[in-house]
Amino acid sequence: LRGHGFACRHLAVDDPKCKLSIPEIASQMVSLMDHLGVKSTAFLGQHTGSFIAIEIAASHPERVDYALLCSPAQF
Repeated sequence: LRGHGFACRHLAVDDPKCKLSIPEIASQMVSLMDHLGVKSTAFLGQHTGSFIAIEIAASHPERVDYALLCSPAQF
């Protein structure tokens, strides 16, 4: 995913391409699911990933079979 892990290793830390919002990342996940032909799935979110799973469940409930949230991060 853009803005995650090694995807930005060649860019400056404050580069806007590496600062994505939770809704932007959730939208990328849904686009990836569409590309792969995945209609719905289970989500496991740890820390910030928990908020991504919640965002997908809220905006596309038909795409989430269930979500397991581990140590949700605090903002």
